[in-house]
Amino acid sequence: MQKIFVHIIFILIIIGEIMLLHGCSYVKTHCILTKISIEAKHIIDHLYSINHDLKTLKGIGTITIHTKQMHFKARAAWNIMFPDKIRISIVDFYGQPIETIASDGKYLYVLSHKNTHSFYKKRSLSLNLEGIISIPLTSTELITILAGTMPSWIFDTATIEKNNNTLLLGRYWDDQHLKVNLTIDRFIHNYSVLENFSDTLYQVSYKDTTPADNFRIPKSIYIDSQEHGYLDIHVDRFWVNTPISQDVFVIMPTN
Repeated sequence: MQKIFVHIIFILIIIGEIMLLHGCSYVKTHCILTKISIEAKHIIDHLYSINHDLKTLKGIGTITIHTKQMHFKARAAWNIMFPDKIRISIVDFYGQPIETIASDGKYLYVLSHKNTHSFYKKRSLSLNLEGIISIPLTSTELITILAGTMPSWIFDTATIEKNNNTLLLGRYWDDQHLKVNLTIDRFIHNYSVLENFSDTLYQVSYKDTTPADNFRIPKSIYIDSQEHGYLDIHVDRFWVNTPISQDVFVIMPTN
């Protein structure tokens, strides 16, 4: 089963990268503040301040991927260096890596530790995950999700709705919006990427967060695309701002 899975993952990564090169993926970069109320700006500034000093993050846990093509659950370990470096390894029962996917902000790397496919390296600013989980995420956004931080988002309007518990960021050139539902203490409960105000492309939900050294790290993350599938992440342990060499994100082929 694991061999079949890594073959599928490898093929879907290649497809996803082709989609990224042809502009079919959805990439979020930075924010443009134009039409925005003072209240909305205060909330946005607060959300972007959450875990702002987080430089690195390590974690181990369980990842479940469910799409129309497959259902897979596995142990995983990840290393993150903000803002754009990530390494995720699928590991076996003994913690030995089976498959590793990494992005160092310049290249995408895919390595099979069991030699089930050839080593893959391609220039890519951010790993496109749509081909893997049927959700238009990039590795840059996955970094913010694992860290529980606000995703970067280009927008030209910002409004507060529903008793000041919902922030809606809008941009009208592509009819896409970011809807952020807040907890009572003004942390992110979940956020949705909307098309035409009503169609949900995907939703990211934080079911549990744990305070650690003035940070709030999510322990349970659910990413739902409704029609296409979901990604469920349960974090067993994590380490914040521990030293990580940048070499970790550069993968070399094994002999």
